[in-house]
This record gives sequence, structure tokens and C-alpha cells, in this order.
Amino acid sequence: MLFWNLRFTSTTRESTGLVAHANLFGHEIYSTSLTIDTPIEAGEKSNWTGYIKYNQFHDEQQRLGNTELANMKVVWIPQSILFAYGTQIGDKR
Repeated sequence: MLFWNLRFTSTTRESTGLVAHANLFGHEIYSTSLTIDTPIEAGEKSNWTGYIKYNQFHDEQQRLGNTELANMKVVWIPQSILFAYGTQIGDKR
């Protein structure tokens, strides 16, 4: 489960980016793209529950599965945010 605490003064309509899992030194273990298509009110907290379909034959996913949560950082790297009033920041693809 991921928790968001946005500090925007406007409601977001949708956002997309990467969720990067790293070790405690910040070296990436695994990253995946994520789109949040649920509006989030300005200044509100939100959470997202999901999963990664684990493939035991992918080295990155093996490292992710074998790393204890206490030894991992999870970072949200936004790529694009669409606000409720229509303005978009970031990648416009």
C-alpha cells in the first residue's frame, strides 16, 4: 500500500510516474510505472493498494522479493500530473 500526501493547492485529476524500490543506499532494486486515475483533493492524503505480479525468473523482481521491507525505500517519481481544472505539468504524452 502506498500513501500520498500531496501539497498542491489544486485538486489532481490523474497522475502518472514511477514507483522506485531502492536499498537503503538509494540504489534501485526495481521500478514500475503507476497511473493514479482517482482525483485527490488539494492538501488531502490518499492511499493506493495494489500489487506487482511477481516473476521468479526476472533478476530485478527476485531482488525485490528477497529484500526485507526494513531494508528498502520506496520513492514516487512523478512524470505527469493533470489537475482538475485542466492544466497539466510534466510529460504530456
